[in-house]
Amino acid sequence: ILALFACHTSSKKKYFLTLNNIKFLEKYFESLIIINSIEATYNNQLKNDLIHYPKLINYFEIKNDSLIDFGKWIYALSNVDFSKYKHILFINDSIIIVNHNIIDFFYYYKQISFENNIYAYNDLIENNIYFYPSYLFLMNISIIHSFIDLFKKVKHLIINKQTYKQYFLKNIITLHKSHNCFIKLVPKINSSLFIDHQTFYFKLLNNNIFHLLKYNIIDHFYKYFNFDQNIPLSNILPSSYIEHLKKCHLEPFFCIHPSFDLLEYKQLNDSVNHLNN
Repeated sequence: ILALFACHTSSKKKYFLTLNNIKFLEKYFESLIIINSIEATYNNQLKNDLIHYPKLINYFEIKNDSLIDFGKWIYALSNVDFSKYKHILFINDSIIIVNHNIIDFFYYYKQISFENNIYAYNDLIENNIYFYPSYLFLMNISIIHSFIDLFKKVKHLIINKQTYKQYFLKNIITLHKSHNCFIKLVPKINSSLFIDHQTFYFKLLNNNIFHLLKYNIIDHFYKYFNFDQNIPLSNILPSSYIEHLKKCHLEPFFCIHPSFDLLEYKQLNDSVNHLNN
């Protein structure tokens, strides 16, 4: 397996989750290629940290654009010889792997790989579009050139996340009739797993069935939290998130420490003391 990791290390959170995900996945790939945004704040730091990593065969730096992860993956596939590998693992930095039981994803693929050329972590349906999310999936190299051709055919249509799903993600499963996913969510759910079906998601997460957190959902909790409520800031994230982040030693980067005092912080920082809570 050749792993292609598309990332945008614009913050310490993105930087550390990238290292975290490599740690969880490194048992399952032979070689790794990083494709990072050249303008990302922590691009150079990640590159320097991985310079002696034995499985890293290329570190590409390109400009981030509307083609996001797939633009980076296609760039890598167009600039390396992947012919000696049987499978390509695609991963981006929109997820945080939090459980070593991610091995189940790879174990199941090993059992069915002879009959499946596309294998995703899960399926989803949003806005009546059925697709495999791009955060973690495997592809047999026999269809990689068709994959690249599809991207080139529709890339001019991709201007935002909706058109990205509409013109590209939903069509990946048309590349070959043999495709599958590790966790089949459809038709049980027909909208966002992480927002619209949180109770079900937490059940999967806490029972070691689902092994991923979504980075943007963590941001979602902070963005829509009412800081005027009499609720400790350390409780903004659901306890399931906090416990899993603790296990990965990522809690300091995503959670507010219980000792943090918002009023004191505002008093000590002139740039924010005029803002509402």
